[in-house]
Parts: sequence; C-alpha cells; structure tokens
Amino acid sequence: MKYQLVRTSPYLSGQVRWDLIVNPSREIGDVYIRPISDNIVYNGTGSALGSRHVDNVKQLYNTIEDVFFESVSKFNSIGALYNSGYELDPYDHTYEMGVRRISYSLYNKQFSFLCPIWISENIDYSKLSFRLSIQYSNPTGRRNNIIVSIRLSDRVVEYISEYMSSGADDTPLSDDLIGFKFDPIDAHITGLQVDKGRLSTIDIHDVISNLISIERPMMEFDDMIAKQFRYNRIVAQQLLNLNLVFDIRDLVGDVADTLLGHDLNITCRVYYGDNVLELKDLYTNYTFIPSYEMETRGMTGPNVLEHLQDYKAKDLAHVNKVVQPIFHWALLENPDIIYNMYDGFGPCFTDIDGVHRIQGTYYNQSNLAIDNYDVMENSLGWCSHYDLHSSNTFTEVVTRTELTRINLDKDVIWVNYNKFDLTTEQSRPYEMSIGTIKYANENQAPTDRIQIGDSLKIVIREINDEKRVWIMSKDNDNLTLRSIYNTLMNDTITTTVPDSLARDFSNLKSIIKLLYEKWIPPHKIEIYNSIYPYCPVNIDTDNTVNTYCRDVVSYKKYSNYVYIYRYSGNIIPLFISTDDRRYNEVYKYKQWSKVEDIVPSEYSKLLNMKYLPEYPRFIEDPETNDSPRGLHIDDNSFYSLTSCRFNDKRDEWYNTFKGEYTWKNDSRIYILPEEVSFSLTSSTDIEQRAKQKLYEYIFNLMNRSYDDWLANWLSSIYKINIDFDYVSDRSLDIIYHIKYRLI
Repeated sequence: MKYQLVRTSPYLSGQVRWDLIVNPSREIGDVYIRPISDNIVYNGTGSALGSRHVDNVKQLYNTIEDVFFESVSKFNSIGALYNSGYELDPYDHTYEMGVRRISYSLYNKQFSFLCPIWISENIDYSKLSFRLSIQYSNPTGRRNNIIVSIRLSDRVVEYISEYMSSGADDTPLSDDLIGFKFDPIDAHITGLQVDKGRLSTIDIHDVISNLISIERPMMEFDDMIAKQFRYNRIVAQQLLNLNLVFDIRDLVGDVADTLLGHDLNITCRVYYGDNVLELKDLYTNYTFIPSYEMETRGMTGPNVLEHLQDYKAKDLAHVNKVVQPIFHWALLENPDIIYNMYDGFGPCFTDIDGVHRIQGTYYNQSNLAIDNYDVMENSLGWCSHYDLHSSNTFTEVVTRTELTRINLDKDVIWVNYNKFDLTTEQSRPYEMSIGTIKYANENQAPTDRIQIGDSLKIVIREINDEKRVWIMSKDNDNLTLRSIYNTLMNDTITTTVPDSLARDFSNLKSIIKLLYEKWIPPHKIEIYNSIYPYCPVNIDTDNTVNTYCRDVVSYKKYSNYVYIYRYSGNIIPLFISTDDRRYNEVYKYKQWSKVEDIVPSEYSKLLNMKYLPEYPRFIEDPETNDSPRGLHIDDNSFYSLTSCRFNDKRDEWYNTFKGEYTWKNDSRIYILPEEVSFSLTSSTDIEQRAKQKLYEYIFNLMNRSYDDWLANWLSSIYKINIDFDYVSDRSLDIIYHIKYRLI
C-alpha cells in the first residue's frame, strides 16, 4: 500500500514528525525530528541525518516520554471558548493534512505542509516527490496557479531508505502491524520499539481475553487496540508524518516579492514516479456507521451504533472529537471489513413488524452451512437475491439488477464478506456474475434456460463481455448455496442443457462446488457480559429540558450471552476515500465574548443547575442521491461543540473568518515579511506608535484598510525589538530603531 493520508494519529505514530527542509533549488536537503504538536516543548538536537532514524526517535521519546503517545490539542476545554472579542479558529487541525504557519525561529522559514503517508512495501524513495500548487489572486481578481515539484536529496533518500528497508527481524516491510487469532489464541504487535531504538515484534495475546470479556462501545474497543502501541512503546513503521518546511521564495524564487501581502492556498499531492498516491483518511466516525440493508443490498440501513447507543453516551461526549486519534480498524485480508466485536453490524430487513437486525453476522455475510431459507441466518446472502413478484417480468429484473461478481483467480477470495481458501486448487473456473431469483409463475422464466429437475432454472447470458447467471426457483429453500450445491451435484436429477450453454454450465458447477467446499467459516466468538444504555438523570420535569435526557446515556454492566461470527487475522487502520459512503465528522467549538451571545434560556437554565455542557442532541440527515444519511450535532443543543461532514471543501464558517486556517487542500495563509524595520524619533508611547507603524506597513501590503482583528493577530505573530541612539554626538535627541521579526 502507498497512500497519502488526510490525517495521522499519535496513538499509532507517536509524536514523531519528519520536518523536511526545502531549499531554494526545490530539493529537500535536511531532516529534523520533532513532535507533531507545536504545543509540546522540545528544544531539538539538530539535523537527523547524522544518525539513524531509530536512534533519533529513541532520543525524542526519552525527551518527551510523558506525552509521546498523547494526542495533545491546542484546546483543553469542555465548555465553549471565550475569545476576548477576537474570533478564534474553533477547529484543531494539528493532526490533519494542510499548510500552516510554523515558528519562524526553528528554521527561518514561515510555513509547513503536514503530509502523512502510509508506505507498507519496499519502494525506491528517490522516486518520491511532492507536487505543490500555489494559488493566489492577481489584481484583476483572477486566480493564478503556480505548480512546483519538490524532490528528495540523495542524503534524505538514504536516511529514509535505511529505516524503511526492512521490518522487524529483517523481514520485508509489509502491512504486518498488529494481529489477532482465535484458533489457537495468538496476538502480536510489530513496529519500532521507541525505548530501545529497534524494530520488534511483541507477543500481546493477553489482550484478547480483555477484548472479549464484555461487549463494549466501538470507540472503547478500538481505543483498547490502539493503546497497545503505547503500552508496548511501539510506533507503526508504515506511518510517516512528513512535514514540508519552506518559504514561498523556496518555491517560486523572485516571484515571492510580488506575493507579499497576498493570501494564498497551497495544495500538495505526493507522487511516486509519474503516479499520484491515492488520498485516504483514517475512519474516525463514532456517531454514524451505516448498516447493510437487505432490501437495497447496500450500506443504506440504520445506524450500526444504535445497538449500544454509543454516540449518545455522556462519558464519550468529548472523546475523539476536537482531535481524533482513535480510529476504526480493518481486516488486512479484506480492508473493507471493520474489525469489531460489536453486535450491531448484522444486516437489516423490514417486514410488517418493522425493522429487524440479524444477530451475530457482519453486513450481508451469510451462513452457508444450512439447507433451507432462514432470514435470521441470511442464508440467501451468499450472492445477490431478488424476489420477482407476479407483476414483474424477468426482462425488467435483468435490466436493473446488480449481480455478485465471483472471480476465483486468487488463493484467498471474499464473496459478500465470506472467506474462501483456494490455495490447493490448481485449475480455476473463469469469472461469472451470479444472482438468485425467486419467481412467482412459470411465465416469468425465459425460454433460453437450463432446466434442472423441478426445482431450478438457470439463465446464462453474455452482456458487455460479462458472463451473467441467474439461478431461479419458486422456493427460497432451493436457493441457498448448500441447496444449489446438492442439486447440481446430484446426477440423478434430470438436467436439460442446450449445447451452446454446456461450457458455461460446467463452469458454473465448478464455481458452486468451490464456494461450498472451500468456505472458511468465521469464528463464533462468545461474550458473556454486556452493557445496556440508560438515562441516568432526570434533569427537569420541564418538557423542553427533558429533550436533553433522551440523548444522554450511561451504561450498566449485566450478564448477557452475546455471540458474533467474525474472522481474525492481521489488522490495519481502516482507510476511507473521499467518495466512500462512509465519511468523517469534524467538530468545532462554540465561542463567546459576551454571555448573552451563547446562552439561550435552556442553556442558561442548565448551567444554573450546575450541569456541564455534555449533552449533545443530534439531527439526522435525509438520504439523497448525492449524500448518505448521517447524524450531526444540533447547534442549539446544550453542548460546546457542533459538527459537520469533513469534505474536501472547507467549512462555510471560514467564509467570514479573517485569519489563516488549515483545511486539507483548501486552506489560507498570508505572505508576510520576515522583518519590518523603521525608526522613530519621539519617545512618547513608543511601543504603541511602533505597532501602528507595523499595522500601516502590513495593511498597505495587503491592500486593505485597518482591521482590528488582523491588527491583534499581527501583534501575536511579530516580536518587537527596540534599540536607540543619539541623533548626533552633539545632541541629546534620541532616535529609536524598531525591528519586528516573525516569532
């Protein structure tokens, strides 16, 4: 895998940031290792190129051991932010991709671009490059775009390659990160052991009993896995928190002089050779996970987390919100599977009694061991299934059905979340797309069919170079995988096969035989304790206030037998794409400067009753063609945060914000002079007059009139130095030399 990541997690990587220093030749010539968060005090030890990376990380760990695995935020409040009358950026993007201002004193450069990558294969790092796009407006208002490419110097390539050349025990670098097995019990974690400065694999099998001792909220389960890195002092070798450090002049040369005072957006994409790395994000949504809906055959069902009402839990209300170090895990063999021990992932179906969720299974995973149809075993879920009502024709179904594509060219394959091991098979059937149909009357079955006794009719057609197969019966009992297998393998049943379909029919039989005989059943995991959600308090008898109580739950432990069917193996972080049906939420603080700004009557009433702002309410999105439904925090609830979907486009809140901000590849920075120098001859209010002189100069560069918010911001990023001299040897008049320098 080679990914550029939207965010990183210090739970996985530790507080390890690779500062890559860009020089004027658009080459990365030096590397410094620092904490990801600039809120961590760290004096550094100079260039990393003089030592091995494992030793540099060890030194960093020894210096900041107490916070090395902490997710340090720029905020530490559970309440709304007080802004002193100057609006604050309410988001914390410390661990997210994007351009931002850094401490100028570190490298005498103004900006950096955090660019995490995930590399789990041996590559030629000299082919790694970064393509930056500098976007700004010219005097006519048109947007200009300058594209530059940044390469790695030979010394930097050598530094990275030495660290990434092999994994623990000199094995090839791979996705072997952390793994769990149940038969027999086994678990391990692999990575850089930071206290010893070496790549190691450590046995952690004891954690399995803890994971299955009680059914837990998803966030708690995922956190327990992530915390294994902290407990064992290991960081993931595959995750590199690269941070490009530069001045605009390093990128565009003398053109930088014309950009002083401009606001810019800088984007960055990572390339390997001529190919851009796919952009992925860690899946961090613990508010809404869509379930599988059997009627639509897709992830359109209700919230998986309704099972234990995780998202309503008061104890988790402020966990993994402003910064999001906890993330979902995926099974390495099938990265689409969320690794879990949570009985909320079963498929849903609707009947006259309402919506039901099947216990124990994962999405449309099917029990392939039973003969007869059983909706609670999802026994027809081994492939796409359709119910052909009496009013429909076969032609209508054919034109709108999506079949299950079955390709047997790999040793291990997955079909609808069931696993099949074909390692011992030398010859493989060719690919087919298969679906089952329950029909109502004989007239619905086409004449170009294969007749198998009285139970099955098979239609095989080639459409757009794809072999499509429909297996039809009047009875669902005949359409389970086991039942079809028994029918096709029974030589005593009369079968009528046209000569033109003989080869395809033989291939279909081989597919069904392999699927049935080579199925690897998931493990049955038994959990004997669980929790149930309840509302612990009655805030008030007032109906308006009681609405908060509906969304506030705690948990009580009780003895309850829960069983789930899950596959085990190596796991990796679950990465999602921007076009994935699954999505992430980001959270921002409410803020205030006057009490009356944010304290409506309900909010004030609850504060007076000494309740903390831990009571979110949720609004459900409607399902549309463009966007799946989900949950967002109600802006008017008694809660200090609001949320929005994390899109490529920045939040609309920034449309009126005057300062710099970071939002993936849609950010804003100001190009400011590193130093501003001038002289003053009067000693009256020298510092105030110096500030006004600074403001006048910068606002003139920005081509805008005085702005109180920006003036306050400039005061925070420039440090003043005042020196003085006499006007002449014969005069007592003093001239003050003022120098402002970026902090």
